[in-house]
Amino acid sequence: ARLLSWALRPACDRWQPACDSEARLRQRDSAMNRKLLISAISNLSTAYNLVIINVSHVTIAYQYCGGADACSAQVEAASTAVLVGAILGQLTFGYIGDCVGRSAALRLTMALSLFGATISAAAVPLGGDSSSVLTFLALSRFVLGVGVGGVYPLSATIATESSSNAERGRNASLVFSMQGVANLAAPLVSWALLHLAV
Repeated sequence: ARLLSWALRPACDRWQPACDSEARLRQRDSAMNRKLLISAISNLSTAYNLVIINVSHVTIAYQYCGGADACSAQVEAASTAVLVGAILGQLTFGYIGDCVGRSAALRLTMALSLFGATISAAAVPLGGDSSSVLTFLALSRFVLGVGVGGVYPLSATIATESSSNAERGRNASLVFSMQGVANLAAPLVSWALLHLAV
């Protein structure tokens, strides 16, 4: 009777150590996939934020300056500020990730990116000069750039460290392929928004 009751119990009850290791493997794979997804979305959003200014500054210059030639210095400053911030972010957030942990540092860079993108979207002219919107945009895009720059070293490290040796190259390629998706999405989203506004 004891043998029969043992045989009728579920396999996990009979072989607990084997089931525990399977559960740990599933949990590890789930955590690895979550980290990979977060890294991919981070790269998608940062590449989108880098590219979108090239499309939108044309519209902003015509709306606030009467043409791109009227305020070319401010347009260039708004376009370049994010790149300067990105350099600063790349140089600092790799070290910050080593100090506080990569996941915490990635959350911080995404918070900076979100804050900078939100402030950029809310850009308004300062005072009576309508072209000062581009100065406001340059400052907010610098903050965005610091977050964007920090994402690159952190997402690459998280994607490779959370992968097995066999999947490391594939996962890193998957994460960084989101930059191409963002480069394609930015003009398409802008085009769709401009056509919806007409």
